[in-house]
Amino acid sequence: VYFLAMYADDTSVAICDNDIETLKLKMNSVVCNFIKWCDANHLFVNVDKTVCIFFNNNLRSLDLTFKCGDFILTPSNAAKFLGIIIDNEISWKTQVDHVCSRLNKVCFAFRCLRKVLDHKSMLNVYYGIAQSIFSYNILTWGSKYNYFNTRDITAHYF
Repeated sequence: VYFLAMYADDTSVAICDNDIETLKLKMNSVVCNFIKWCDANHLFVNVDKTVCIFFNNNLRSLDLTFKCGDFILTPSNAAKFLGIIIDNEISWKTQVDHVCSRLNKVCFAFRCLRKVLDHKSMLNVYYGIAQSIFSYNILTWGSKYNYFNTRDITAHYF
């Protein structure tokens, strides 16, 4: 069984099987067919952004590398899909860390801007930058409140 999801320039393929050897065969077949389809349609597969993730604890320790011509696909611990980082444990830790890092940069910008902008302008900056970082697909990863709460986010009043 496999599932293909495409949105804009992001493509995701989910492949499931109970047998590791059958999974490897399916994976090689799907990867090669996808590469050939992209070539036939004059599309470019970005090797740096193409990753493979196993969501089964038993498969993470195996050395599973997939090849199709010059294209080599090795397993990764996390992948970015539609702007959200999904890790192989589906813990959302990497996503929360990424959001916190972005918010720390926004806090620094607020510290610099508070000297030159009034309160209303600061709110506009907040709604234009910070709120979108907080709210982007929060329904997916936002339930990790306890982890998010333990992160060190620089808070400053403006």
